[in-house]
Amino acid sequence: MVGEDLSVRVRLATESLPESEVVWGEKRRFNPTAAVRFLARRVEGLPMVCVRHGVPATGVVPATINFVQVGSVRMPRTVGLELRKWAREIIPIPPWFRLPDTSAKLRADWPACAACIARFRWLRQLAFGVLLAGPPAIVALFLAAAVGVPHGVIVSLVVLCFPGWLPVGIGISGLMLMAANTDIKVEPIDERPFVVIRAHPRFADATRSERHAD
Repeated sequence: MVGEDLSVRVRLATESLPESEVVWGEKRRFNPTAAVRFLARRVEGLPMVCVRHGVPATGVVPATINFVQVGSVRMPRTVGLELRKWAREIIPIPPWFRLPDTSAKLRADWPACAACIARFRWLRQLAFGVLLAGPPAIVALFLAAAVGVPHGVIVSLVVLCFPGWLPVGIGISGLMLMAANTDIKVEPIDERPFVVIRAHPRFADATRSERHAD
């Protein structure tokens, strides 16, 4: 898709996502106004053509994309915005630097080729592997301290756990999960019955053909 991607309109379902699929805390923190309300939408009617590579899709990649309110625009959350969110949770920062709360959520099952599906699964498995490696490392640290292993080993285990796993490992895992979830570039969302994505020209052609067929 590099160098040849196009802007493509994809249709949104008329009904909103059910409340069970919306994180309650996100919706509760967002302060709606008369002009801006919380959106929870789902993409539908996608052709079975890989969005990134334009080849016949062998499956789908499920994705949940969050949008934050920047002025009057609901912007898709980026890695940079995510880092600001983490800073907001960890350390006191000025109000002008804080990340806006989530104002929209988009669900999609993106048609994908074998390479895209493999990338999605690899990123998720690696991220969850790093997350799950922490508790055993902490247990090993306490056991090593209890049985009196050499001081150098104890120090290595401490560094591996803190900050190796917490917060560095957890942070990297979060970024890998975000990369897996936001592989398809989505433009700001609004009240219209479609959203614009960046996609391969052959996916764009297939989308137009299905739209004309309808």
